[in-house]
Amino acid sequence: SAVNAALSGCPSIATPTPTRSPTPLPTPPGPTPILPTPPLPGVRAGDFDRSFGVNGVVKIDIGEGASVGVVALALRSDGKIVVAGALGGSGGGANFLALVDESGRLDPGFGDGGIAVTEGLPTPEDMAVQPDDGIVVVADRFFDRGGLDRGSEVVLTRYRPDGRLDTTFGDGGVVVTNVATSTGAAAVVAQPDGGILVAGTIGEDAFFDASLVVLRYLHDGNLDPDFGAGGFATDAGLETAFGAAMALQPEGEILVAGATERLHRDVRSLLFVRFTAEGEIDSSFGRNGSRIVRGPLDSDGVADLALGLDGKITATVCTAGRGCDFTLVQLLAAGELNESFGAGGFVTVDAVDDDPSGIAAQTDGRLLAIGGGSLVRIRADGELDDTFGGGGIVDTRIRPSAVIVQQDGRAVVASGGATLQMRRIETVP
Repeated sequence: SAVNAALSGCPSIATPTPTRSPTPLPTPPGPTPILPTPPLPGVRAGDFDRSFGVNGVVKIDIGEGASVGVVALALRSDGKIVVAGALGGSGGGANFLALVDESGRLDPGFGDGGIAVTEGLPTPEDMAVQPDDGIVVVADRFFDRGGLDRGSEVVLTRYRPDGRLDTTFGDGGVVVTNVATSTGAAAVVAQPDGGILVAGTIGEDAFFDASLVVLRYLHDGNLDPDFGAGGFATDAGLETAFGAAMALQPEGEILVAGATERLHRDVRSLLFVRFTAEGEIDSSFGRNGSRIVRGPLDSDGVADLALGLDGKITATVCTAGRGCDFTLVQLLAAGELNESFGAGGFVTVDAVDDDPSGIAAQTDGRLLAIGGGSLVRIRADGELDDTFGGGGIVDTRIRPSAVIVQQDGRAVVASGGATLQMRRIETVP
């Protein structure tokens, strides 16, 4: 990932030392559905929400002299925002979580003044919040196997709602998994029953001869023996496939997106695979459980994935045009391209000349996607929404790497750099 690349020069760091867990917190009630909140008079969709931070801008120093990389945002049941990322700098590397309240302030009851820093873990790939407001973070850890061979293993960490490591999970809050010669992680999703899903890649090494994989963990960190083949499921039969993003569909189906390519050839196509809740390939999706989308241009694969309330599946994709074109691809719930979205299921935003990354779906079917310094809103038909910002595009004045939509409909984006920076943006109408 971009964060991995930015922090690759960080020195090795020590194995984390978990702190003593406090008395278990009660499971908070689920969130009450909230209708989108109309902005104040004179405020337009695309404006910064001036009730968040200072005039819509939040800047947080995570570590003195450390560079910040943001990998994910998620909402707790109380509406507070969890930020996950990595720290790098002359003082070494570490991972962090931050908890930000509705006003943009750090929550002092979380971690140390709103920030929880853990040393000794690899750079995170993704993060999710569980129904009890516990937080799970997934990462890859690479290791040498002799010569030029490298392998990888999954590192899954669970934190309590107050930001402390959950010592009832795995070994002091950390679980390390390798179900083959090499197992890599790219995405994590929390299930309503407390289960944890991790999507990534499994194979003979970390980069080639690989298959897409989903692992399911129980609440204590053990693999679920009743899921797939003893806790994991693969896309057996596809030729070199990589899992990059994941989403949980309403009936519990597991949708994983990524890329597939012919071995030893630099030809990639988009890949979507659906598994049942039990870890079996769902043959009702696409063609025998998978959908390969070649499209009009070669692609580097799926960057992120969003599900609409109508079941439509939208992915952000970097397509090989002028280096990297900002492209969205949309499928219907059953796995067919949505021909009514853009040009046969594809939308390329020429005004954004940068890699696309995160995407989130609004409840009305409109989509919010980030790339470069822009937040873009796309209508259900694939056209730019000219009621948002300037012709459908907002300059966030940062380079966000994550986006979410709050229960009230407002969008939040976050980026790293010298500090953690966040923006909250009006989306109504």
